[in-house]
Amino acid sequence: MGVKLYALDLSPPVRACMMACGIFNVPFEKIIVNVKAGENLTPEFLKKNPLHTIPVLEDGDLIIHDRFVDIHTIYVILDKMGGSFNKPRLAQVSSHAILTYLADTYGKDDSWYPKDVKKRTLVNQKLFFNAAVLFQKLRNITKNPLHTIPVLEDGDLIVHDSHAILGYLADTYGKDDSWYPKDVKQRTLVNQKLFFNVAIVFQKLRNITFNVLLKGKKTIEQELLDDVAEGYAFIEAFLSRTKYIAGDHVTIADLSILSTVSTQEQILPIDVQKYPKLKSWLEELKATPYCKKYNEEGANAWGAFIRNCMAS
Repeated sequence: MGVKLYALDLSPPVRACMMACGIFNVPFEKIIVNVKAGENLTPEFLKKNPLHTIPVLEDGDLIIHDRFVDIHTIYVILDKMGGSFNKPRLAQVSSHAILTYLADTYGKDDSWYPKDVKKRTLVNQKLFFNAAVLFQKLRNITKNPLHTIPVLEDGDLIVHDSHAILGYLADTYGKDDSWYPKDVKQRTLVNQKLFFNVAIVFQKLRNITFNVLLKGKKTIEQELLDDVAEGYAFIEAFLSRTKYIAGDHVTIADLSILSTVSTQEQILPIDVQKYPKLKSWLEELKATPYCKKYNEEGANAWGAFIRNCMAS
């Protein structure tokens, strides 16, 4: 079974994936997804990608889904083409999980995606930058030009972005590779969920924080709460396939999404009737020593802070 790429040429991430296939000499079948006709919403497509986004790469038994960027622009273009069609809110993930998989699997050497932990960490850092910052049009400043936290400094290596930091810590200090598997397919699935968190789940949380803290909103708009619920639904779909976020054991993807969802839960409790698997997963991880020690207090403090800001 050859490589299949579900695509739309208007999407920059799709074009990045096609360029990678060309660079690594990967023959692939290009399958155009007609968004206007709702082909990304069919049961068959949703089985491949519950986020109903493109690109999607299928390589044997591995399916990797990533983002459809500039979706509102695409819709404007499709509108101008005429006709009516459904316009669901499409998530913004990234093409990066596909790119890293192609480089790891089909690259003749590791120059495109270095195996050296420090070098790979710096590449990952910039991939997360593109997914969460460049696309979001945030502004720059020396040690960390994004003026964000966390920043990890380990000898001569300085890493910003929590997802790149998680990968570095697991690769460098993990007793084994269970948290961040070295197997290319397994690691790709972890990367996919890390990009999902940075570009979708965390952005929904950021939007609420931005509105309350910087815009002075005294209530959280229903649309923003609906966005959070949409993220819950996506995670529920993931957990319907595997016990944990990226497989049948805990990985750094679980840690990343745990820290976000346990914070979102402060303003939108998880409905166990709608999201039973998400609720079970969250309660299990919240009971772990590392969550209680390092996550619980901060998540509760965020909730109290937001509620206080809205009340003042």
